Amino acid sequence: MKVADSTGVSLTGKDLLVRTLALKNYLSRQVLEPDEKNVGIFLPPTVPATATNFAVALAGRVAVNLNYTVTSQVLKQCSEVAELKHVITSRKFIEKVGLDPGVPMIYLEDVKEQITIGDKLSALLNARLRSADGLHRYLGLDGTQMDDPLTVIFTSGSTGVPKGVVLTHRNVGHNVSGIDETIHLNEHDVVLGILPFFHSFGYTVTLWAANCLPCSVAFHYSPLEARPIGKLAEQHQATVLLATPTFLRSYLRRIEPEQFKHMQVVVVGAEKMPLALFDEFQSRFGCRPIEGYGATELSPVVCVNVPPERAAGGQPPVREGSVGVPFRGIEARVVDVDSDQPLP
Repeated sequence: MKVADSTGVSLTGKDLLVRTLALKNYLSRQVLEPDEKNVGIFLPPTVPATATNFAVALAGRVAVNLNYTVTSQVLKQCSEVAELKHVITSRKFIEKVGLDPGVPMIYLEDVKEQITIGDKLSALLNARLRSADGLHRYLGLDGTQMDDPLTVIFTSGSTGVPKGVVLTHRNVGHNVSGIDETIHLNEHDVVLGILPFFHSFGYTVTLWAANCLPCSVAFHYSPLEARPIGKLAEQHQATVLLATPTFLRSYLRRIEPEQFKHMQVVVVGAEKMPLALFDEFQSRFGCRPIEGYGATELSPVVCVNVPPERAAGGQPPVREGSVGVPFRGIEARVVDVDSDQPLP
């Protein structure tokens, strides 16, 4: 298993590639216009959302994962800013959230019925017979530059209309490399993917890093649903969790210790982690969380504490109450908030 979700879908990496290529073939032939640069995606973190993001990338387009926790008005503003012509979603999800992105929607339920035998056969042969480099050339992606856009992620809009942040292949790729060099995810790791792809942490770490690195990933569509998350973690023996302190408090109350018994790395961000919560989580689950820091514009991880069992030689020890040390290649400094001058 390379990727799975709480709906029961489970795919190997090769099967995911076949499904992605078949979807890409259909979108390129039937949906996307030649000049259509940005493509909206309106789905929770699941296997279909993973395949859709990858299909858009392999079609040479820019994925725009839209926020389903905002109003239809804000959603339409985001669609307008991103100049979207289509949004890929599902009828079931639209019925659940009751939102309208304001542009034509492509429903995955319909796509499944319209993908042809030719699409599937082409996808299967290319996935089985072509090397990664050969597939790259076949798809016409050899002209893609590292500084070309990969995604647009909208900020929360807490101070006004959400801003679209463009992240390039280089931005996301560097973050994936930083995660690899810092946390050292391996073939025995299973990442618990609960963060939405419209959030840069979920997009970069649980979508791209978890699929590019040797680990596996199991998705649940909402980080707020503790009990299904506990069942998913137990089923797939999850070892890595990305969350916020608020989510951890919920999991302390609703998840049984045996469901998290394989957990080794718990990274928290977005909020300040109360020191008492470190002890409470470790006491219940036997795993001590670590803190990191990031921002959407920074793709997103800037720095993180490294758990001792994952630390390589020369990496500094965990310092609780801090956000850790920057990834390789990232420079940071502490400045006075008023004068912008570096502090000693």
